[in-house]
Amino acid sequence: MNEWTKRYYNEAYLKRWHLGEPDEKTQKNAASILELLRIKQGNSLLDIGCGQGRYSLAFAKAGVNVTGYDTSDVLLSEAKRISATMELSVKWVLGDMREIPFENQFDVVTSMDAFGFFEKDSDNQKAVSQMAKTLRLRGQLVMVILNGFRILNNFQRFDRREHNGVIIETERKLLSERKAMREKLYFKNRNGESTYERYQRLYNAEELSELVNNTGLVVKDIFSDFTGAQFDPNSSEKIVLVAEKVKM
Repeated sequence: MNEWTKRYYNEAYLKRWHLGEPDEKTQKNAASILELLRIKQGNSLLDIGCGQGRYSLAFAKAGVNVTGYDTSDVLLSEAKRISATMELSVKWVLGDMREIPFENQFDVVTSMDAFGFFEKDSDNQKAVSQMAKTLRLRGQLVMVILNGFRILNNFQRFDRREHNGVIIETERKLLSERKAMREKLYFKNRNGESTYERYQRLYNAEELSELVNNTGLVVKDIFSDFTGAQFDPNSSEKIVLVAEKVKM
């Protein structure tokens, strides 16, 4: 991890998104993905950028054999704690998504709002290539990211929210000819204030498809949500891309 990612994911993420056990919406989304891909109980799934394990645990609860992979030991520790509380068996692995230590092993690889945070496009491409490497023949990749096209067309430079007694103010700046943004986050509570940075590449559906196609996978579908609704570049909040490994 570089300096901003280390501070953000190890210190700020749980303050911003401390979600605990998978809620009803997450479990419903996970079930929709498994149904959409026709994934059965006992199939193997690798969840890249699993964080505190929200989707990993929802998939495991549905009977899938899950490996959660993340670069933050802090978030993985939280994932382990929650999985123990839920009495679910998930294999938690610490590592960089640009160097995934698996090959031809999984029926499904998921990346749930966990992609586009490397500041070099070549690193983002390498991460997708590593995801593809881990799939078995006919294995499927599911990538879920924010719709960069929609963000750019409705860009909000500032917002403010409160979570568990912490006020979070976010300032955003567009970079690289409107293809990325850098956020500065201010966390304020009665104990004081802390500041963090966050970078995100704003991929549109065509750009994400190109990254996936470059790995040799074949993009099968692009949806706007987990139920398989039609994608609209102007209105869809998410890009839900499904690809398949058709040759070794």
